[in-house]
Amino acid sequence: MQLRRATMEDMYEMQHSNLRCLPENYNLRYYYYHLLSWPQLLYVQQDYNRNTVGYVLGKMDDEEVPDKKHGHITSLAVLRSHRKLGIASRVMRATMKEMDAEYGAHYCSLHVRKTNDAALHLYQDTLGFRCVGVEEKYYMDEEDAYHMKSFFHQANPGSYVDDHKRLIRKAVPGELEGSPAAAGASSPASGGRGGDKNGKRGNDKAAKEISAKEREAAMAELLGLETGGKGRVAGGGAGGKGKSGNSSGSGGKRGSGRQK
Repeated sequence: MQLRRATMEDMYEMQHSNLRCLPENYNLRYYYYHLLSWPQLLYVQQDYNRNTVGYVLGKMDDEEVPDKKHGHITSLAVLRSHRKLGIASRVMRATMKEMDAEYGAHYCSLHVRKTNDAALHLYQDTLGFRCVGVEEKYYMDEEDAYHMKSFFHQANPGSYVDDHKRLIRKAVPGELEGSPAAAGASSPASGGRGGDKNGKRGNDKAAKEISAKEREAAMAELLGLETGGKGRVAGGGAGGKGKSGNSSGSGGKRGSGRQK
């Protein structure tokens, strides 16, 4: 099985996986928008037959205040047949590593349904996210969402959601040492060197795998596409009533990320 950055050719399969796994769907131009804007933050996991079985769609939310610059997970999905194999955490770590190393993000944020216990387990116990608030009626069906963050180089100030949906303080393993939740993850773009920035920077060609010609062709196609699926481009798709509507979560019950 191969983990790699997504390319133009992966957009249709990513959208198809989203339609199969999640209630929050996006039209194709929204995938192209992410790819053209933040090519390092889209990853796919393929099986031995080179079929896409999981993906993550990430982006950057640039704030005017430098210390608030952060990444966001728009969508995370893993086909039901390939869940519980570590795919969700693998694509998430790869993207979070890029947010930190390539974009200088201070943290990664996402939204997850309050009922998605599997996704909560992934985000909190595996990836070190913590809840910083509850957004009421965030999703189109008016279900509430937990707003979660994982800081890369400082202690996470958020709360842990326990089995009874209570918000408690629970330290993220390793945060006292100042190591990010994504530390040690080996991103394919970095040549499998973990945190070696020289290895990552040395692969500039991979980071810029979308050539000017491809961008021009993609933008032409993007402008000519008709709206498809259920998403709304201007609002970030159907998830979260026009917000960036993260549907992340691994094996979650409903759309918060099948691994979300």
